[in-house]
Amino acid sequence: MTKTQYLLLVCGMAIVISLATMLGASQVNLFGIVILLIGVYFFSVKYNVGNGVVKVLIALIVYILIVTIISFLSTMKNILPDFGLYVLQSDLDLETNNVDLNPVTNTLNTITTVSSDQIKQPEFYKYTYAFSVYSKGGGNNLDYSSRYLFCRKDDACPSSPTLANHGRNIGLRLDTNQKLHLDYATTSDGNTTFKTVPVQTTIFPPNQWTKIVVTVDKTVINVYIDETIVTKQIGDKNLKQPSARTPIEFGNMPAHLANFSHSSSVIPPTPSFIQYLSKTDGIVVA
Repeated sequence: MTKTQYLLLVCGMAIVISLATMLGASQVNLFGIVILLIGVYFFSVKYNVGNGVVKVLIALIVYILIVTIISFLSTMKNILPDFGLYVLQSDLDLETNNVDLNPVTNTLNTITTVSSDQIKQPEFYKYTYAFSVYSKGGGNNLDYSSRYLFCRKDDACPSSPTLANHGRNIGLRLDTNQKLHLDYATTSDGNTTFKTVPVQTTIFPPNQWTKIVVTVDKTVINVYIDETIVTKQIGDKNLKQPSARTPIEFGNMPAHLANFSHSSSVIPPTPSFIQYLSKTDGIVVA
């Protein structure tokens, strides 16, 4: 086979792969295989590999090695390179997130948390939380401390926090009127103060997926709901950075979380970011 014939073969294979990739909507596979074929071609030319079967075997071996490595890496913690977000909890039903006896398995349910060692730079003063939530409404009889979508306690959290002093460094919760609140901590002269502010004055939409993004940039907290416009902004020069030891905690309420993600940088939501958070089609909410 001449170089021209081999080049035509490579181009033909590239066209076939392109068509197959467009059908499968996987551009990564397309570029990777094209680069692989080009690499095999130049390797064959440099080392005078003229046998077509040998070339195919070389390409196949390299392809299998690449697929094996990628498969191994994909089993590790999922990361979204486009946004720098780590997916910490892909799917969580908050209604069963408690320590009550499970009548089906006759075992105790466990409360889901994300330990601080799973959080990239857990004490950093710049970060982003992003997730989708499906609120089922109701649950008005639940204590406020159970109604958190997520939160991180503060080192100065009292042993028996009250509503006025809830001890959360950062957190989002729904009150008994189904309105969203942001809780956060400030520090001045060594003293910690816990604050809470309403994010929306309207009732949080029930029975639908809602996208939420919370960004913290040293002294400014922005909360985005569904759109890229800031729903609530809090500026406080004494905003306290999170602890390096406290985990992310989730509440117990009639709601479902999906794609709960964290980043150690500030990432205002873009349309493609919101589209990612909207990927909840495969999640069944009872």
